[in-house]
Amino acid sequence: MKSAEIPFKSLLFPLVLMAQCAAQWSQTDLPEAGRVYGIATSAERVFAATDHGVYRSGDEGLTWTPASAGLPDTSVSALAVVDTTLIAGVAGSGVFKSSDHGRSWQATRYGTAISAPTAFAVAGGVLVSGNSSGGFFRSLDTGITWTPARNAVPESEATSFAVIGGILFVATFGQGIFSSPDTGATWSQLADVPNGIVTSLSVQGTDLYAGCSGLGVFRSRDSGKAWNPVTQDLPDAQVGALLAVGASLYAGTSHGVFALKENGSGWMPVQQGLPDVFVSALCPAGGNLLAGTRGKGLWRRPLSELAAAIQFRRKGKAEGENGFGPGIAITEWTETEFRFFIPRQMRINIRMLDGKGRSAGALLNSVVNPGTHTVAFDRARLPAGRYFLRMVGITE
Repeated sequence: MKSAEIPFKSLLFPLVLMAQCAAQWSQTDLPEAGRVYGIATSAERVFAATDHGVYRSGDEGLTWTPASAGLPDTSVSALAVVDTTLIAGVAGSGVFKSSDHGRSWQATRYGTAISAPTAFAVAGGVLVSGNSSGGFFRSLDTGITWTPARNAVPESEATSFAVIGGILFVATFGQGIFSSPDTGATWSQLADVPNGIVTSLSVQGTDLYAGCSGLGVFRSRDSGKAWNPVTQDLPDAQVGALLAVGASLYAGTSHGVFALKENGSGWMPVQQGLPDVFVSALCPAGGNLLAGTRGKGLWRRPLSELAAAIQFRRKGKAEGENGFGPGIAITEWTETEFRFFIPRQMRINIRMLDGKGRSAGALLNSVVNPGTHTVAFDRARLPAGRYFLRMVGITE
């Protein structure tokens, strides 16, 4: 039988392991029942708005205690922090405020107590609220009194706010995105929004990102005038939350959490340990990222670990269009596996090498049929450092 190494040479893919860790999400003790609507931080405390009131954490979201004394026994649909004052929107009861970190609550004179605020924003010292029955309200006294905004479109439930350069944006459930140049006093509707149902907004630098129902994520680099899709490798899922943390952008979806790759070329899953659940809220807390869900409580994961996961992929290109020989390609990287495509049957040998070229373990050595294949590896067993994957293909 004739054996020959296929036209590509042994390929080396650089990997950087920034730390040895469990590389997965861990569940906190927040009760699982119901939905987490929002998460807010104040000083060293974290607060979660849920179907069963407000909960407070003093250890970056690891453990939680009820913080709803004085609130009606109904769903808390939104949270905001103004200086040291905590603001809560309560279904059917309007807005409540707390000046003692959620130990007690007092009702405010909200513009309408029939329905609930669904999102808050703080812009230029003004507290702005969107209502579930439509319309926007403003408060100049930290939520004590409220006045309706002008030109607000009725029947537009607010889902999320964002601020860029003094312009306030709001996403709505059914009528796209609106902007306000005067901290929510007047509003105008943006044109060319990809979908009327916009579930989340986030800002990274001067870029505005929008999560749209059923269509994924879109980006605008001109304050909402034009939008382009950022959907590669993002599954056909609902986007429940968007969050920018430094140079990283995360999306909470109906299938867990995804991160935008460093060069913005596509998304990668970062949900090891997280169940297949709808993630409805994201928030940084100290050195952790918190993910609130629908029906599975609240989870957390170190941000440093997530940053390492985003970097854990092939950097640059080798020789040729793919660098992997005719028709051969590495198609996807995650933090625990990679996928490759081969056009014909061949024996594939893949080994991990350390920074000095010594073998750190064999990953694959077998005859592989044409198509796409996945190779998994356990990064948790490896100490921090630089590693390479050596891939050799042989036709027999």
